[in-house]
Amino acid sequence: MNAPRRARYRVRSVSPGALSRQGAAAGALIALPPAALLAWAVVRLVDVAHQIVEGWRAVRLTLPAGLSATVNFVDLLHLQPAHIALRSWDAAPAVVFAALTLAAVLIGAVFGAIVGLVISALANLSAAAGGGAVIELEELPPHN
Repeated sequence: MNAPRRARYRVRSVSPGALSRQGAAAGALIALPPAALLAWAVVRLVDVAHQIVEGWRAVRLTLPAGLSATVNFVDLLHLQPAHIALRSWDAAPAVVFAALTLAAVLIGAVFGAIVGLVISALANLSAAAGGGAVIELEELPPHN
C-alpha cells in the first residue's frame, strides 16, 4: 500500500489585499445584525421624539379664576429647527433605516479591512523574521 505523498511549502508573505478584502466582507457581515437593530431603534426613537415635540405645539394651561391659555412650547423654547428635523426624518423612516444600516455596515467593513491589513502585516513580519510559515500538504486519494 502506498503512503500518501506529502508536499511541504514555505509561505514567505501574505498579500495584504486578499486579507483586507476578506476582512471587509467579514466585518460587513458581522456588523449587519447590530446595524439593522441600531437603525430600527433610531427610527423608533425619532418617531417617539417627533410625537412628543408635536404634542408641545399646543399645550393647554388652566389658570386660576377659570381662565385657560394655549402655549406653544416649540416656539417658546426655540425648538423649531429640531421639530423640522424630526418631522423630515419621521416622514421617511425607510430611507432613514436604510441609510443608517448602510453607514454602520460600511463602518464594520472598514474595521474588518483594517483587521485584515494588521493580520497580514503581522504575518509578513513574522515570516521575515523566521523564514516564513511551513505548510505541509497531503495528497488525498481520488473520491468516488
